[in-house]
Amino acid sequence: MKFKWTLLTSFTLMSALSFRPIHAGTEPHRIEISAKRFEFSPSEITVKKGEPVELVIQSSDVTHGLQFADLDQKVQINKGTPATLSFTPDKAGDFTGQCFIFCGTARSACSAVSITVGTISTPMATPPASALNRPVVTTTVA
Repeated sequence: MKFKWTLLTSFTLMSALSFRPIHAGTEPHRIEISAKRFEFSPSEITVKKGEPVELVIQSSDVTHGLQFADLDQKVQINKGTPATLSFTPDKAGDFTGQCFIFCGTARSACSAVSITVGTISTPMATPPASALNRPVVTTTVA
């Protein structure tokens, strides 16, 4: 009888200690970006380290490309079809994304997208694209 009681107590204790609540997956921070010849808008974005990010990029004129070499992220954006770049930043810092598709002779004047990745304690500071009212795209990962 003592063996059964010890076994039952051990099983109950192990079950209680190994219980971990199941959390639903974290929804990604969705950021919409518009691309057109020589500019991305918004051009500055701030995100948090370790939290999923989903960049949804739309082009209304020609095919564009956006590459963040230091984050190992690259996407092609075709005219009229939104492209999604999903990732979870694993390091903090400032990262610049550049267009990698030739779209005209003024390509050197093309704006970049800047992502700032901060730590979990860094507050999100990206205003909506409509409030920026400028053609620069910067992304910050915290």
